[in-house]
Amino acid sequence: NTSFFNLLDKGLIVKYRGARVDYGWGEISKYQKAYPNMQLSNTNNDCVKEMTVSRVVVFDSVHATSLLEAIMMNIPFVILANNYKNEIQIDSINIFQKMINCNLIFENPDQCAYFLNKNVHSVSKWWSSEEVQSTTREFSSSYVKKCSNFSKEFIREMKVIN
Repeated sequence: NTSFFNLLDKGLIVKYRGARVDYGWGEISKYQKAYPNMQLSNTNNDCVKEMTVSRVVVFDSVHATSLLEAIMMNIPFVILANNYKNEIQIDSINIFQKMINCNLIFENPDQCAYFLNKNVHSVSKWWSSEEVQSTTREFSSSYVKKCSNFSKEFIREMKVIN
């Protein structure tokens, strides 16, 4: 969303990780025009490592695997997704509304950019607030599967399938 990048303070260090394939959309060049200081992430790099050194991660979908990884690792994030309500089940509305209320989800690029510009230097204060942490814990308990021994659980599930 180029309007989002246009509204970000020009002093912010932004690293953009696009899709592995452009499909002819030219999104990277559009975003670079809107935000010339933007750094491009190499999609061959480990996404998790890049997220752990970021002040805040911005997702453009509620369905990103890396979003679930960020939640599991307690990495600060926001989601800019204006049509997400069409992509979730009705029984999920309450938790997503809580995420909107504590500035985890933005449906409007202007509001998201404003929030980031205003809070970029105090992300840890916002992120560690009880409201944000309890909301991410609630989301995690419903949608993020954590396991202490993945290999063992994976093998058990595969046996069930066979």
